[in-house]
Amino acid sequence: MSLHRMCERLSLPPALRAAAERAHERTRDIAYAAQREVALNVLDAFLAQGIAESDLTGTFGYGYDDAARATYEALLARIFGTERVLARLSIVSGTHAIVAALAACAPSGGGILAATGRPYDTLRNAIADDPRSLVARGRRYR
Repeated sequence: MSLHRMCERLSLPPALRAAAERAHERTRDIAYAAQREVALNVLDAFLAQGIAESDLTGTFGYGYDDAARATYEALLARIFGTERVLARLSIVSGTHAIVAALAACAPSGGGILAATGRPYDTLRNAIADDPRSLVARGRRYR
């Protein structure tokens, strides 16, 4: 989206719009070697993963056996240099992602140790304090 269209969409006042346009004019040609390297790595990953146009279309339904999603996650794993990636729109926050990972790594009867101290409030709530917490569902926590 162009800066002009974005300013219109956000209904920016004229002075703010002019400042945004001046800032864009001064910075639009700035580039760093690392940016180019990352862009090339991402393009290389798309080619190596064999991404097809059909992999970039939306899907409907529940996503069972969704080949495009599996390919997308494999692409992300390649880009980030990880064994696997879980990328879902249904993960709504960082805390949600952490709790999902903890639940997967510490099955019922397993334990979770906060080795560096008490977790931040919402994470602690999801691990131990909430009635639907991991502890309430059978994990040990120290």
